[in-house]
Order: sequence, then structure tokens, then C-alpha cells
Amino acid sequence: MAWLLYSFPGLVNYILGGMMFITAYRFSEADAPGWVVGASLAMWSAVYLLSSLGLMRFITPGNAARLIFGGGVLMAAASFGFIVVDGLYAQFIWIFLSGVANAVFCTPYQVFIRSIGAGSSAGIMTASAKYTASWSFGYAVGPFLFGLLSPVLAFSINTVLSLVVAGGIWYIARSRRGVTPAGTGETAEQTPVLPETGDGGLIRFSWIVGLTGVIANMIVRCLVPYRGATLLSLPKMEIALVMAAWAVMIGITALILQFFPRCSYRRSMLAGMSLLGAASLILFGVSSSTMGFVAASTAFGIYCGYFYYIFVFHAMAHPTRSRNCLGINEVLVGLSGTVGPLVGGWISTPQTSGRTFIGVAAMVLLAGAVGLLIMMRHRRRLMAVQVAGE
Repeated sequence: MAWLLYSFPGLVNYILGGMMFITAYRFSEADAPGWVVGASLAMWSAVYLLSSLGLMRFITPGNAARLIFGGGVLMAAASFGFIVVDGLYAQFIWIFLSGVANAVFCTPYQVFIRSIGAGSSAGIMTASAKYTASWSFGYAVGPFLFGLLSPVLAFSINTVLSLVVAGGIWYIARSRRGVTPAGTGETAEQTPVLPETGDGGLIRFSWIVGLTGVIANMIVRCLVPYRGATLLSLPKMEIALVMAAWAVMIGITALILQFFPRCSYRRSMLAGMSLLGAASLILFGVSSSTMGFVAASTAFGIYCGYFYYIFVFHAMAHPTRSRNCLGINEVLVGLSGTVGPLVGGWISTPQTSGRTFIGVAAMVLLAGAVGLLIMMRHRRRLMAVQVAGE
């Protein structure tokens, strides 16, 4: 049953990745202004932010499965809408509904998997890695298949897969009827899983690094299809390959990190990944070929895999407020997804988008420096973690 449960983020992000790719590509192909491309992603993120914020206080391990079911049904409705009302600017309607659907799925899903087995250090590392890997692999396949299939066929498949998610969580919840969720009640939520995160210092570190990383990620999602289609005249399939390389590396990196328990606490790891992320963004800005974009995308995917993993890990590991931390994570994803595409779209033209990437690289380095300062404040605790792991 675990394979079915961990397939859901992959299916949901296959749907999301394909939708974001094809809508951005359609706007670019129709010569829509850069801010329209950015606004399409920013609107999804704004809706996702507000929906996540509204849901945060109501999510519990007991109702998480019902919310996941509702998210699947809403995703099916949005996918079907792209088929029946397919005008260029009508896409905004279904992007809006998709934002609501994904918010109803994501935080409840993480609360659900934590409640049914991620109650130990090893369980949290495994759940964080599998969740990150699943959604990233799904996001990789989405743009790739949307590059091969007609929009009608692709969105028809999305409709069916959304209903599979809804039916699958219904089956899992029914089979677990009568089983008390591990995250239910005060005792489970207040038991320190990883005491070194109990004061909230490291969750703040993960939020700073994660927020900056997601902003950079959203700008890349927005500007790579835009820059590739308008300035470099890359075919749709080659742009899809670039985006797929990024997402695949996120998943591979997350799966590897689960076997290195101390990676979430090492300052050298944060410094190295920040440098890699900045270098990959600069490469995006100066490349003029598909292979250059693929190389930049691969390196950027490794950086993203690191920050997404610690983003989820530190939220799940918080011993007293994990549900709130997971909810705040998704709010930050929505916030950064709103700011990133709008800023990237407004300040970029095909000719200036290269400088935008370089500016984002500087932002990644600044966030890494702030993260290092926070980790320095907790160096005694981090040293204890590293010694314990020897």
C-alpha cells in the first residue's frame, strides 16, 4: 500500500507540471507579453497561498484523507475544464481551480503520511525523501508528455489520473478504518522526534533557504520556456527536456539525502549547495543552446533537491508544531510562487532575461549566507547531532 500512497504526489505533480508547461508555452507561442506568462503562474501560486492559509487551522490527521479526496475531485474538474473551454485566456479559470485543488491536497497529504508512520527520525527522513522524489518525478514527466501529446489527450489523461488519486486515497482510508493515526492527540504531537529542532531555530533556517529556493525555482519555471521559445527558438520538446532534467535531479538528490542523516545540519552542505544553485542560474543566463540549458537544469535540480528535502524534513521533524510548520511551508510556496513569476515576468524581456537569472543567483547566495549565520547560532546543537551520527 505504501507504493500507492507515495505515488499520489507524483500523479498530482505530473498533472500540475504538464498544465504549467503547456499554459506558459501557449502564451509564449501566441506572443503574449512576458508579464502574462508570469501572471499565469503567479495567479496559481496566489490561489494556492490563500487556500493553504485558510485550510491550515482545520487540517488534522483525522480529516486529512477526506481533504485529499476532495483535492483529487477538484483536479479532475480543472483538467476537464481545459478541454471543454480551451480559449487562450480562459486558461486562467482552470489555473485558478487547479491552485485550490493542489492546496486541498498538499498539506493534508503530508499530515497524513506523518500520521501513519513517520514518527521516528528514520521515518521522517524516508517520508521527506519519498515525498520530494515522487512529486519531482511526476513534475518531470508532465512537461515531457505534454510535449508529445495533443492538449486534449493530455488533459483527458489528467482527468482520469485525478480521479485515480481520489479513488486511491478513499481505498487507503477505508482499509485503515479503525486504526488510530500516529499523529492524533497531544501525546503524539508533543513527543520530540528530533529534539534538536524543538526551539524552532532550524525550521526558520529551512524557511529562509526554502523560500528563496522556491522563488528561484518559480522564476526558472517561468523564464526557461519563455526565453527558450522567444529568444532561442527552441522546439517545444527540447524545452520540455530541459524542465524534465531539472525535476528528475530533484528526485534523485532527495532519495540520496535520506541515507545521510546529518546532511540537514551541515554548514558545508548548505554552502556548497548555495554555490551550485547560483552557478546553475548564471549558466541559465548565459547559455544559448539546448545542451547549456540541460546542464544548467541538471545542476539547478540538485540544488532544488537539497532545499526541498530540508524544507519538508525540518517541518515534519518539529516535535510540537509539525502540522502548522507543514502548512506554513505550503503558504511560503504560494507566496514565493506569486512573487517570483511576477517579478521575473515584469522585469524580463527576451533580451534581458539573462540578467534576471544572474540577479536571482545573487539572491540565492544571500539566502545561503543568512542560513549559515542561523546555523552558527545553533552550532553546539548541530555539533551534538553530528557526533551522535558518528
